[in-house]
Amino acid sequence: MTPAQLAKIRAYADAATGGPWGVEIVGQQLTVMYRGTGEPVALCGDPGSPGSEANAVFIAAARTHVPELVAEVDRLRAELAEARYDARLMERHTNAATRAYQRIAASDDPAGDARPALDALLDHLAEHMDDETDPPERELGHPHAAAVPGGHHRTRTPGSAGTAHPRRTGDLLMPTDTQCGARVHKNCACIRPKGHPGECNCAYRDGAPEEE
Repeated sequence: MTPAQLAKIRAYADAATGGPWGVEIVGQQLTVMYRGTGEPVALCGDPGSPGSEANAVFIAAARTHVPELVAEVDRLRAELAEARYDARLMERHTNAATRAYQRIAASDDPAGDARPALDALLDHLAEHMDDETDPPERELGHPHAAAVPGGHHRTRTPGSAGTAHPRRTGDLLMPTDTQCGARVHKNCACIRPKGHPGECNCAYRDGAPEEE
């Protein structure tokens, strides 16, 4: 159904006598009338004529159901428009993600020119990874981190006692994350399992642990 056709049906319904309508026999005629005042709306012939009663009932019911059907078409069209918008948005995001993946896949090393500096930093931190008495966060001057016994690290936020967590390896951190409390540029230093001599905890945020 085209928008013009729907608009025409809506106009017919709006112009008709208000409802509800009912069917009564008035004299020798099946009559559709407005229930509120008894005003006749349509005459549908002799009550005994084939189809007269069915026609009268259909006309009376149309007063209620046609506006309901028009409203339902409006609702479904609005939902369809929203779904089409979401689909186009998803397609754009998918295409952007695909292009980004292809650029990364085509590169030998996503770190690019920063790789030598990153490797040197990782090697420096790896030398201290198992030294619980002199952890790298102290060397880098991080004010909210401290080592605790048993191969755990504790993160602290100002005014808190901190929480100890078992070490895990190989997690890539978000820019706000810390490696044993030590921030290194935008990412935690511990982004390569081969960069540490042992396991280290690099999967929690400063003062806010992330459980796996």
